[in-house]
Amino acid sequence: MNCKYGYFQPLVTNNVSGQNDTIPFFYDPFHSSLLYFLFFYPFALAHLGVNDLIDVANDRARGMQTIPTLFGLRGTVTWIGGFTVLHAFTALLFASVLGPIGRAGILIGLFLLAVANAVIITRKTPDAGLKVLPLFHIAMLVDAGSIALDAVV
Repeated sequence: MNCKYGYFQPLVTNNVSGQNDTIPFFYDPFHSSLLYFLFFYPFALAHLGVNDLIDVANDRARGMQTIPTLFGLRGTVTWIGGFTVLHAFTALLFASVLGPIGRAGILIGLFLLAVANAVIITRKTPDAGLKVLPLFHIAMLVDAGSIALDAVV
């Protein structure tokens, strides 16, 4: 159901003059909050998996129940990849209500996450997670910065 404002139908309200005005979906505070949540939460879970992958030896020594100690290294890699794919899907959904700056930033962030996931999937080691963790941080910075910049430009 693609419309003028992306995949979402605009809200219709009555203004003082009695005429109906259309307000794009993303101006509604509830829907905007929902899209932010759906965009960032899978990213946060993938990031959590990378952080846990890096510290797996310490977690095992302390008897902590983290993603790698519960699911093993293969399960942690699957966790990271799965939540990154979910993040990519929700990023495309979210991008449909953003302007060109926000969309470009999200695409750059997705590219950085794809590179990071490729390294983690091929190596499956804590050292690989440590090497690519900065890519996750840069992707988050680019995403947030481009969304904010898109909102003011």
